[in-house]
Amino acid sequence: MEIMKNSLKHDYNLAVDCFNNKDYISFFRNVRPAIEWMCRLFIRDVIGKETDYDNIMDGHKTISKLCDSFRIVSSNTKRAPTGSALIMLMPKAYYLKHPDVYTSKIDNSMKRLRTGVDSNSKSFEYWYSVSSEIGNHSEVPHWTLKYKREIVQLHFLVSLIFLKRTLSFLRNLSSF
Repeated sequence: MEIMKNSLKHDYNLAVDCFNNKDYISFFRNVRPAIEWMCRLFIRDVIGKETDYDNIMDGHKTISKLCDSFRIVSSNTKRAPTGSALIMLMPKAYYLKHPDVYTSKIDNSMKRLRTGVDSNSKSFEYWYSVSSEIGNHSEVPHWTLKYKREIVQLHFLVSLIFLKRTLSFLRNLSSF
């Protein structure tokens, strides 16, 4: 777990340095692994049981929705989750450990929390894809780069605020 925390801090702080130095292509290249580390840490922290986490990260198991509940089941693909697949696992891991948030139809605070988890993970997935595209293709128009880096920065900050409620060590990361 410490290796993951240190890797997240390194990649995130490198992304922040690139952003603050106006090296936006490098920002997009470095924010992607930071997002992946954050996803791994979130999933590990929420699942709790190391063997379940290891089985999921090795591709032997996955988290699947069955009716109105989430379960750890055998993986059909046997592929380790990477990239956006890690982001898609985040809400599933949360609902696995907090089924009341997913199934609550009456409690408004639970419904708001579910809406926050769902919209945050969808947005996280979208901006991960944008970061991947820009970080890997250098022929992006300057105005698009400027606009998208500001949006990614804003989304990343909002996501960190949301995740800091769950992962206390994130409070020590650098600022944009």
